[in-house]
Amino acid sequence: MTTDTAILEALIAAIFRGRWWDGRFRLSHPKQGFNSQMKAGVQNVQPPVVILENMLAVCVHLDDCHERNGALRVLPGTHRSGRLTAEQVEPAQQAGSTVTCSVGHGGAVLLKPLTLHASSAAVEPSHRRVIHIDYAACPLPSGLAWFAGPNRHLYNSPK
Repeated sequence: MTTDTAILEALIAAIFRGRWWDGRFRLSHPKQGFNSQMKAGVQNVQPPVVILENMLAVCVHLDDCHERNGALRVLPGTHRSGRLTAEQVEPAQQAGSTVTCSVGHGGAVLLKPLTLHASSAAVEPSHRRVIHIDYAACPLPSGLAWFAGPNRHLYNSPK
């Protein structure tokens, strides 16, 4: 068994144990104080900062990803500033140094969801498939549950 296969099998096993999340909330009933929107027929809300501060995104690359095919770019340390407004993003970009996350197939990028990140259009179009998994270390507020995708059940927060 190759290391790449072992990593993917471990991640798949973690998903089915209900320990990894896709980072979206699904409302079981309307809640005040949450920004919400409909996406593909599912009511989604923007997680509160306290939830995002306790999450980790894991991006496992199935293909090589580099600067020429639109690799992820991040501004290290920006997660420490909480959720930035649109007006705060540009000064943060000017003050920080962008890092391009070039990753070979089977590699992984780990980042906090509040980290400012983007990817550019590819100048060398090719596959850049990624398994993106968000892990949350704290329970959701009452009335919210993780959305596991179509034809799957909702994961309730561990107590």
